[in-house]
Amino acid sequence: MLNYGYLAHQAEHATTQAGQRETDAQLGRLSAAFAQLLRPLIKPARALRRQPGTGQPGLRPCMPADNGSYLPGLGTRSSP
Repeated sequence: MLNYGYLAHQAEHATTQAGQRETDAQLGRLSAAFAQLLRPLIKPARALRRQPGTGQPGLRPCMPADNGSYLPGLGTRSSP
């Protein structure tokens, strides 16, 4: 459900370009801080997905190696 009162307030009080830039900068800093907090948690999970002995990403367990038949629009047709 939308908060129409707030939408009306935003329409009446347009933000300036400087105010929008500041809001965007704050959101960017918040996003960077959040990513920095998650980085130690994500790094071990990425290491588990690597191919043994290489730095290359491994196959994802949810997708078979021959995934052409599973993806729509790649020239595969189902017979009626």
